[in-house]
Amino acid sequence: MEFLDEKILALRNEMREQERHEEAQQVEVIAAIDLAQDLIVIKDKSIRVKTVSLLDGDITLRMPVLFNEMPNKLAVLKYPSENRPNIIFTDESTTVNLAFSLTTSELMEEEVEQFRDELMEGMEQMQPNAQWLDMGLCSVQDKSISYFMVVTPAIDNHMYNLMFFCSLNGYALIGTFNCLEEESDIWKPIALGIIDSIQFMQEQDEGGIMR
Repeated sequence: MEFLDEKILALRNEMREQERHEEAQQVEVIAAIDLAQDLIVIKDKSIRVKTVSLLDGDITLRMPVLFNEMPNKLAVLKYPSENRPNIIFTDESTTVNLAFSLTTSELMEEEVEQFRDELMEGMEQMQPNAQWLDMGLCSVQDKSISYFMVVTPAIDNHMYNLMFFCSLNGYALIGTFNCLEEESDIWKPIALGIIDSIQFMQEQDEGGIMR
């Protein structure tokens, strides 16, 4: 009976994986914006791009100057759990957020896809009405970064979420970018560009998302 249960669970997971891929194939492909340039256009305005160093310099990345680190009082309100991300950036409206959590979960390079899949399964149980948009694996400086995109219901609207995962010094690093779904066409290329701009301290060669 235990063997049969395992087979049923494996089949169910395979069916869910296929459903996600079918949903992802229906999503229009949007290219990342190159954040190596000094200026980008957001909502018809030219916005400067800055380089930010995180986690004691273990990684650097590029982001629009519109983003600043969220004050702790606001972070407590928006992320009431004590397990809130270590680092949270937000824009002036506080509806566009970029967060990073360096966890205590050990994670090897070859495990990043499995780590993503396990988190997706947990989110499916907590958010049964979520709309899955895309999932995949990219390479930045020969390091694997897995990701998924999903739209989740909120109190008065829906949120677009891009979550990405990699191994940093042997531990799981989780990145999250979210914004209102209605603004996702504006922010998705920028979110992808932020991932594309990541530089790891040990390897400073030019990276990039491989699609």
